[in-house]
Amino acid sequence: LATNSHDESLIKAPTQNITAYTYYLKGLYFWNKLTPADLRKAIDCFEQAIAIEPTYAQAYAIAAGAYSHLGSSGQMLPDRAFEIVHRYADKALNLDETLAEGHIAKASAYLLYDWEWQKAFDALQKAVSLNPSAIDAYVLLGFYYVMAGKGSEAVELMEKAERLDPLSTT
Repeated sequence: LATNSHDESLIKAPTQNITAYTYYLKGLYFWNKLTPADLRKAIDCFEQAIAIEPTYAQAYAIAAGAYSHLGSSGQMLPDRAFEIVHRYADKALNLDETLAEGHIAKASAYLLYDWEWQKAFDALQKAVSLNPSAIDAYVLLGFYYVMAGKGSEAVELMEKAERLDPLSTT
């Protein structure tokens, strides 16, 4: 791990536990398929990583995102799914408030379930400021603009997300 003269890490490791990290990577493999069955497998992997490393903020955040997909697509009861999204996103952000994925997960609950538009917008703006390459934030911002009746802004953001990652399954 590289350090500067002040002994601050230049690269922040998400976990020091290789087993938890292995479950996390396996979860990402299933997450990227975005089918309901694969999202459930991804969640299982992320939750195994969390069981091994209870302070693994990234695993909480991505698990929250997977629950959001299940809840917003009718693959899980929305009440149950978004209760978990809030809980996991809050845990992720309590562990690491600089985690863009935590803000994205929280925004998904605000936007797709709670209908708290301003909170969703604010969380997505925070995510983009933390990670300007956060494709999921741009996609959700696009949905926000659709709901706000701002179609041209929505199209612009969706096109930006596609330019950032043309092969994204999001």
